[in-house]
Amino acid sequence: MTQGSALQKPVDSLGTPPPGPEVAKDAVTLTKGEDGTDTIQVQVVQLDKLMNLAGELVLIRNQVIQHAKGAHQTADFLNLAQRLSLLTSDLQNEVMKTRMQPIGNILNTLRQIVHGTAKDTNRSVDVQIEGADTELDKTLIEALKDPLTHLVQNAMDHGLELPEERKKCGKSATGQLKIQAFHDAGEVVIEIIDDGHGLERAKIGAKAIERGLITAQAFESMSDRDVHHLILVPGYSTTDKVVDGLSYSGGMEVVRRNVEKIGGVVDLISSKGRGTTVRLKIPLTLAIIPALIVRAAGERFAIPQIKLVELVRVEQSEDGSAPCIESLQGQPVFRLRGTLLPLVSLSAILHKEPANTGFAAAAVNNIIVLNVGERQFGLLVDDIEDSIDIVVKPLSNFLKSLNTYAGATVLGDGSIALTLDVPGLAEHVRLAPEDEPTSSAEGATLATEESLNNRSDYILLDIGSLGLYSVPIKQVKRLEELPASSIETAGEQRVVRYGDLILPILKISDKLGLKVNSPSTTQASDQPICVVVVEQNERLFGLEVQRILDIFSTQLPLDKRATDRPGILGSMIVEQQIVGVIDIGAMIGE
Repeated sequence: MTQGSALQKPVDSLGTPPPGPEVAKDAVTLTKGEDGTDTIQVQVVQLDKLMNLAGELVLIRNQVIQHAKGAHQTADFLNLAQRLSLLTSDLQNEVMKTRMQPIGNILNTLRQIVHGTAKDTNRSVDVQIEGADTELDKTLIEALKDPLTHLVQNAMDHGLELPEERKKCGKSATGQLKIQAFHDAGEVVIEIIDDGHGLERAKIGAKAIERGLITAQAFESMSDRDVHHLILVPGYSTTDKVVDGLSYSGGMEVVRRNVEKIGGVVDLISSKGRGTTVRLKIPLTLAIIPALIVRAAGERFAIPQIKLVELVRVEQSEDGSAPCIESLQGQPVFRLRGTLLPLVSLSAILHKEPANTGFAAAAVNNIIVLNVGERQFGLLVDDIEDSIDIVVKPLSNFLKSLNTYAGATVLGDGSIALTLDVPGLAEHVRLAPEDEPTSSAEGATLATEESLNNRSDYILLDIGSLGLYSVPIKQVKRLEELPASSIETAGEQRVVRYGDLILPILKISDKLGLKVNSPSTTQASDQPICVVVVEQNERLFGLEVQRILDIFSTQLPLDKRATDRPGILGSMIVEQQIVGVIDIGAMIGE
């Protein structure tokens, strides 16, 4: 063997060199950086493999730590476990950095789209890009290409006016479009800001009414913010666009759906004549995330901490000296620093029960306060265990339709825990967001809500079920006590002769589908019944209640987050008690 042959590559029986060095040569390329330093270019597939290995190492680290806390606990083993945990965390952070890329690559592409569209439409646009060096996981950058392209195209097509229109409005002929990205509280925020004419309330409302998303009556009482958010509702737009040879189907609802798939949130703010800002909030990465491990119905689940606001432990007290969980129309609620927080039971969701079941007041209740955009709700769980880093594994295809789960992970003891999808939970329990429009089924409620918020006088009622209720005095004509024997029936409708009129009698607890406190609430034939006579569309109706308690005045607005059924406009806190406000229109079916 010559000296040179020792440096030759070995060959197999077919005379072909082994693949290892050749693959490494293709996967890794040595180049020179701008400053003359050596730079290595690595294929993305290699980084993905490295990230997967780091994820497996995190899982093993969790198992070792779990084992160290068990029966085999020794001082040396605990020290080794702690060192392993620190090294794994450092390695995890460094590996994640290799996948982080500046978002400037996408933003520069958007600049080209703006210039191309401006040229095609005879617009003059000045594009400003800030935060191009903001880094984000490569997988998320790829997922954001289509939504950001759609948003920029919308700003050009529907936001910025033509030069002649801008001059008529006293603006510069050159439109301003600003795209900026920055880090905020562990998230990346991307904003697309234009100084165009803004969203037009009338046009949005007309289109939403035409498509059956809301009623004309509901539109009149909606705030501008609610109307603007209608463009995010599925079914608002069905347009198809082609941008730079790529097809983009659907409207802003597609942008919202794609952003929410990667754990993000879409929000928008618009001012007539001044422009529109669309804001995206995106998590830094979805590969390895911190999560809270909770227990419900005998199983453990993981909740991403990015959606976690706070943890609340409620200890029920018999004397009422401590805050407690209360019931409003059968829905558990908790007063959190003066705000009504609707609660849902995770056990009820797992058992496919209605959101207002599966809860019984216990000595100790664990509430996890979660947020979805501007909304908050409380998730009732049996126990809160620990906070750990988890590796999220995708669900199988036949499980992806379960919108309450985002994936699965392996815990330290080797068991599997499903990862909860917080937006899916909010959708599952149908909690009405404050900053989003309501469907047409709730249109009648919205129609009178604004006027009721401005009224200050209410009649406090005991309807024979749990909780207190009220009706606005301005809708009440008289308060009556009628003999139970005077009640007659016309078909299935209970009525009473009221002067020259026939007055329909409606029992509020029956209309709301609420159980009465006890069978004793049934009136005897010789006992009077309390009736609140109300007027709706120049017709009189009688609302039967158990007792008329009081009259109160308040300037508090309605809180509608804990509303779970038609017939209830919302609720308010009056003298430390939760009081529901009855929707007269929905009660009588108009």
